Amino acid sequence: MEALRPITSRLARTAAALVIVGTCLCACTSVWNFPPPSLRYEGRPKHPATAVLILGPELRAARWEAMISPVDRAQIPLGDTLAQECEELARATFERVEVADMSGPRADLPGRLVLIPRLVSVNRTQPATIFGTQTTTIIMEWKVETGAGRLIWVKTVLGEDSRQMTSDVKGSAAEQVESALTRLYQSSFEALSSSSEVARASSR
Repeated sequence: MEALRPITSRLARTAAALVIVGTCLCACTSVWNFPPPSLRYEGRPKHPATAVLILGPELRAARWEAMISPVDRAQIPLGDTLAQECEELARATFERVEVADMSGPRADLPGRLVLIPRLVSVNRTQPATIFGTQTTTIIMEWKVETGAGRLIWVKTVLGEDSRQMTSDVKGSAAEQVESALTRLYQSSFEALSSSSEVARASSR
């Protein structure tokens, strides 16, 4: 039994150290909240239809999260910004818009088109040094369906920004995310507003 005591003592010290390290790691998560980009959707006529915009829980809960150093984790909430920009884009594209939060099967929506945005991925590369080039990529899928669920149009759109990092890691992230979102939604607006399939369905 005497021989077991040093081993037991070392195990206890190791377990305590792991608890301390775990607590430190949990406490080192930084949440970076950035304001939404300032976008203007102009230059195209609206589709003459009523669209129901589906903003599901997965979109609203979207975020980017990664370790930015051996002991630091960064988190960028995106859900609220994505939902806000989806609604603004929809209102700039269709004459009438209704917003719905749905997580399961939906009922028929006669006389309406249904617009469904889905976040496919958010990725930010992590260069080896602060002087490396970092790329932020946001990919979304847009679907337009009839009120009965028949697919009319689907498009995957990418927004991306690449630039050299600086010592201001958070400030650099804010600029990249804003630029990637701006490109994502401007490209999405162009694709949706110019779709001949959506235009034909809107005029029926």
